Amino acid sequence: MNATEIPPNILRCMSPSDRAFFTGKATSATPTTAKQDAKNGLLPPTPANAPNKTEREALHVLRLHLMDFEGRTFTNPGGGTYTPDWYGNGFAVEVKGEHIFDRGSRPKFDAAKAAHPELTWIWARKRTKGRLGPRWEIQVFPSKAVTT
Repeated sequence: MNATEIPPNILRCMSPSDRAFFTGKATSATPTTAKQDAKNGLLPPTPANAPNKTEREALHVLRLHLMDFEGRTFTNPGGGTYTPDWYGNGFAVEVKGEHIFDRGSRPKFDAAKAAHPELTWIWARKRTKGRLGPRWEIQVFPSKAVTT
């Protein structure tokens, strides 16, 4: 039996010496992370179009099961595009975790919200720190009647 016949999740759980035996590669005694294992070819990479951990949690907390993950991309009037995390049934939902690294996401969200008032827009942010403890902060912007 060689390493290609062993599922990657099993290889990851093996001791470094057993993994070295099956893969033929010397490994360090320190445990590796999933990212390192993916880089070394031991785990399949996570698809780019799959929800992250916070987005998956929001799927259950906010009951977004009938929505599509990144189901639509909007073109903003000032240029550029915006893709909400979840889209469907007249709703567009943006999910953020404790740390927002991309500060440009809120202006893009606001521009798309202003350009498409026929949708209900939701900004959901998961907080894990602070005096109130773990919680979801949710802002809902109801749809506005569109006059023609």
